[in-house]
Amino acid sequence: MRKTILGIICGSIFAGTVCLAEDPLRVGVGHESIDVVKEKKIENGNEIEKDLFADSEKIQKMTSCAVSDALKNYGEGNPKLVLIFARTPRVDAVKKGIEAVLPKGVPYIADGSYWHDYTPISGKSFNSQKQEGVLAVALGGSAEIQTAYLPIDKMEVGDWELDKKFGKEKADQIRDAEMKKHAEWGRELAKKFDTSKPGTKLFLQMGTQHVPRHMWIAKGVNEVFDGNKIRVAGGAQADWAWQIHNGEKRENTVYGILISGNFKVAQSMSKRKEGSTRVDVLKEIIPEAKAALGKNTKFVLYFGCAGWNGDNDEQRKYFIEQFPDAVIFGRFNGGELGRYTDSGTNESGADLASINLIGF
Repeated sequence: MRKTILGIICGSIFAGTVCLAEDPLRVGVGHESIDVVKEKKIENGNEIEKDLFADSEKIQKMTSCAVSDALKNYGEGNPKLVLIFARTPRVDAVKKGIEAVLPKGVPYIADGSYWHDYTPISGKSFNSQKQEGVLAVALGGSAEIQTAYLPIDKMEVGDWELDKKFGKEKADQIRDAEMKKHAEWGRELAKKFDTSKPGTKLFLQMGTQHVPRHMWIAKGVNEVFDGNKIRVAGGAQADWAWQIHNGEKRENTVYGILISGNFKVAQSMSKRKEGSTRVDVLKEIIPEAKAALGKNTKFVLYFGCAGWNGDNDEQRKYFIEQFPDAVIFGRFNGGELGRYTDSGTNESGADLASINLIGF
């Protein structure tokens, strides 16, 4: 089936889920992308190349198409949450595109930036560093889905610049103060969630938390969640990012999504070793997660390192090969969270591939 939204033809419906309303978790995905035009300019006598992003009208239409496809693939009824990952600076266009097609009362979170590394991936498509894209994920079923966000301060100097700017001694003092502040934000965020409901729980920690900030926040989150009774996964957006929480635009937030229900989650994570390819890492972690799940995989949630996305289409193709009947979605990030082994502890770091399989 094809459809027209706001005057353009949206992509074909793809790899949707055929689920009943009582399924423990339902997911529908929509994904649109477009090449970024490059413009060469002379600045200070040097030739440089700049990205010319699509105009607001185009991004609004792409967003509407992605959300519409996600709703179609979700099936009957309204989802409990729509999550959008985007690589574009056109935050107002994304907001208009979502609200043009999303049924009234359905909550949504949009998370994006213009930075070329932080791109979505799905079973339908991928975004290379040369593309803009919008990925929409509709979540629901009988699972309970809670969301909360917390505005946080911007780090005026990135962690990687502290030593150079202030010297090691002063930089370590700043870093120690930031670690304590971020951990407190993690505790504050985690306390917003009711974890008393029965069932499997998967907590996604997302937002403006570029490495190592996501690690400092995760420390506080795990303290509140009593270590590893609640599984944690997720990825860090750039420090020059934006979020939209149910129509409210923000530039610096950390947010959480707690999914609880009668399903099973299996996790695995690894760093890329010197000389290996990104697909080599997937070949290492996917078998372990499959064995731990012990069920047919319904959904594959992937958080990979943004520095890896030069070959992200090879990763996407390998996912499809390994999970031909599953719904696949995720993003490349500036820091990842998950578990190195399914029976291990919640961990966070950089240069990681974090895979989360869901089945029932």
